Amino acid sequence: MLLLTVGFGVFLTSVDRHARNQSAETADGIVVLTGGFARLEPAIQLLREKRGERLLISGVNRKTDDQLLKHALDIEDKLFNCCVDIDQDALDTIGNALGTAHWAASKDYKSLLVVTNDYHMPRSLMELRREIGDVELLPYAIRNRSSGPFTMGERIGQYRVLLLEYGKLVATFLRAALQDGRIPALK
Repeated sequence: MLLLTVGFGVFLTSVDRHARNQSAETADGIVVLTGGFARLEPAIQLLREKRGERLLISGVNRKTDDQLLKHALDIEDKLFNCCVDIDQDALDTIGNALGTAHWAASKDYKSLLVVTNDYHMPRSLMELRREIGDVELLPYAIRNRSSGPFTMGERIGQYRVLLLEYGKLVATFLRAALQDGRIPALK
């Protein structure tokens, strides 16, 4: 129990570090893992700023077509058509990692800006590192909360999300250790 409690503290420190230290670098490509709070708009902005050549939106619902996505993101046709790729096969973080690895290899990318929520970044990086090889991963974490005072219900909801994600991270860590026969990197 003590090990899990200490691990949760390390996890919270990692989440905060990623949220405070968004990469300012330019990469070959940008990948955004859908499914959480306010991830898509910052990824589109990074593309507009030419911080990556192309953007992969991973985990898009199969019922979402390009026109709906363009309209929802308020992205111009020219930028969308030239520089946005859609992955509708990924159903979870493992699928995001597999799809991203294939996409990066097909483009011969050596570096990626990874856009996802702060709480999701540690597990996302672990899954991506298992699949992607020598591609440099540059975290661009989106804070999973607004600023200002919180109600007790909002605080409870935040801790529920963090505890659930920590449980998933522990499961991912154990799965990786058993399948790979080595302890995965926790960066």
